[in-house]
Amino acid sequence: MINPKIEEEWPIKNIDELKDIKDFDIAKYLNDNIYLLDGEVIKATIRIDDPNFIQYIVDWFGKNAKTYKKPDGLYADIKCNESALFYWYMQYSETFTIISPQSLIDRVKGEAERIVKKYE
Repeated sequence: MINPKIEEEWPIKNIDELKDIKDFDIAKYLNDNIYLLDGEVIKATIRIDDPNFIQYIVDWFGKNAKTYKKPDGLYADIKCNESALFYWYMQYSETFTIISPQSLIDRVKGEAERIVKKYE
């Protein structure tokens, strides 16, 4: 960035208004919000369709992801901002499948339908 400045009309929160500011942990915040998008942190489950890509989970989510094996494949439980996880998933959709939450599945389906309609 070159010459950043704060515009008066931007909706910037006063630091005293932020909840849990006394216990704020920048590392935890960055792990929960991988693209620095505002929103609710959720727990999601994804299936890792290509085992060669398990490293992507570790690299992006670190300790916020727990990977495990089930009879039908590899899975990960991820704690992350839902919007950030949506955009991350859109990059890697060919190698992962969202199992839950349904709200994230619905958002991905809606975006996929929007993209298909755009090119019809």
